[in-house]
Amino acid sequence: MRLFARFLLCVLSLAALRGMSYANNTQIQHVIIVIQENRTPDNLFGSDAFANQRQLPQADLATTGLCGTNTPPLQSIRLGDGCDPGHGHGDWKKTYNLGGMNGACKINLPNCTNLTNPSYAYVQSSDMQPYLKIAQLYGYANYFFQTNQGPSFPAHQFLLSGTSAPTAFGDAAQCTDTNNQITPCYQWFDAENYGGPDYGCTASSLAKVKDISPDALAKENFAYNNGYPCYDHNTLVDLLGTQITWKYYAHAAGPTTQVATSLWNAPNAIKNLCVPSPTTNPGDVCTGFDWIQYVQSVFPNSAGYLNSFSPILTDLGADPPSRNAACQM
Repeated sequence: MRLFARFLLCVLSLAALRGMSYANNTQIQHVIIVIQENRTPDNLFGSDAFANQRQLPQADLATTGLCGTNTPPLQSIRLGDGCDPGHGHGDWKKTYNLGGMNGACKINLPNCTNLTNPSYAYVQSSDMQPYLKIAQLYGYANYFFQTNQGPSFPAHQFLLSGTSAPTAFGDAAQCTDTNNQITPCYQWFDAENYGGPDYGCTASSLAKVKDISPDALAKENFAYNNGYPCYDHNTLVDLLGTQITWKYYAHAAGPTTQVATSLWNAPNAIKNLCVPSPTTNPGDVCTGFDWIQYVQSVFPNSAGYLNSFSPILTDLGADPPSRNAACQM
């Protein structure tokens, strides 16, 4: 996955909160979360740290890098620069450096031939509209170091679920590590892609994602369901209950497109949301009510959104009562 603009735009309608009182008498109708994948706040908004007149004066932004005990200078780059430093679990461990947070200079740089020291760069301010405006006017999450410890597939599980553990807390399933030590599967987590073309409960039977053990060595093994990436952990959908409806925008999804195996399609990897067909081969069809009703395609002119640039824009523009969405693109 490249470092260019791949957004997550998540909207939750909080109609259930409309009866609550606030000091300024403002009723919250939606919470919108915008996340730019494969970028840190310092990378995306770092130009503001060097601005003569800051647009985010309260944001704590870096002015130098940290490589061991050295402090390399930060460089300005274009938003579209084709550079994608490694962000697998191994690269995360190098960057984390046992808590030192100073090892980004040690990660793999397979696609960064046009830049020197690209791990210590920020996007130039002229490329940062409307991002700076959004951060200036709305909530801004400044401190960030990815909890999921790896690339896209676990990242999207964390965005939907707050975890990539294969099972929910307290589940009885047991997982075995490479030293034949047995621990509850909910203590494990996925922190890798597997490199194949398909993921989730509709993936082919060949799909396998390694799980990481909870011990200090954090060894990787196909511990849960032989590595097949179809999980039983809870999600935001479980917390929303029946009072707050939702939508999730993803690749190749929706009532007329029930096959979706993208690593960016988090609901597809949740068994109770996808409900894979029991009468077809693995990798075929999601049949779940939630999938059919609430998981929508992000592509223009998709079913139900003809002549629209994006179904997300159509939904938000209409803004009917109780409209909400948990969505990604």
